[in-house]
Amino acid sequence: MSLPGGEPWPWLSEQDGLEVMVESEPELIARLRGSTGAERLRAIEPPSLELRAAAHRAGITVIDAPVVATGRLELRWYLREQTISRVLHRYGNVTEPAGGSSERRRPDDQG
Repeated sequence: MSLPGGEPWPWLSEQDGLEVMVESEPELIARLRGSTGAERLRAIEPPSLELRAAAHRAGITVIDAPVVATGRLELRWYLREQTISRVLHRYGNVTEPAGGSSERRRPDDQG
């Protein structure tokens, strides 16, 4: 968590896995340039164009929509959706995958 100034709130230090840094915007931009592993930047207020550009170069998504107290709406930014599909025959029978076994023999094969 990056804060622009002042002292971090006392309850923040009690959170496991949360690193709180008090830094200016140029310091945050410099940190984003060397960042590895960060996926998103959640901004409470609209970030500057320089900060957006640094996040874009680092491959970090900037989320600057208003923060809401409803978890379902706020957590949508962090959900990773996955789609799983199966190929079905027109009668509902599951067919072999496209890269299925090449060792299947046809009925007219000898041997």
